[in-house]
Amino acid sequence: MVMNTRAHKVIIFFIVMHGMVLNSDGSEKFLFWKQSRDPVTRTTTTQSQLNTTDGTTFNSSICSQNPAKGDCRAHLQSWYYNSTSGNCSVFYYGGCRGNENRFDTCQECMRKCRFQNVSETGSNITAICNELEQAADEIDYW
Repeated sequence: MVMNTRAHKVIIFFIVMHGMVLNSDGSEKFLFWKQSRDPVTRTTTTQSQLNTTDGTTFNSSICSQNPAKGDCRAHLQSWYYNSTSGNCSVFYYGGCRGNENRFDTCQECMRKCRFQNVSETGSNITAICNELEQAADEIDYW
């Protein structure tokens, strides 16, 4: 389904004014903090017994950057590579600007920053990201 420009602008306006979008099942997804104008960046670090060292590479030009929420006020859950912990972590992106150390999923973050050029790490990435996502969900609050 292709969305015309006017409908797209109406949706963007709704998100900016109300801080939420409606999912296809009718539920609401909030994209802004309710009581804070400045979303807090949070880091989730999970210790893992999984094999995470074989074939590890590091794209330092992107992956060593600190997370940057940008100048806008959206509250979009994103992932960044935390070079201190050696894992990807959740932060909230404002919707514009920021930097390249921002990924839509944990898997994308891990592939770009941790397991670049390694083909047999798919199940390992999935297992690590499942742990990181669960830990992030446990501390997700309003």
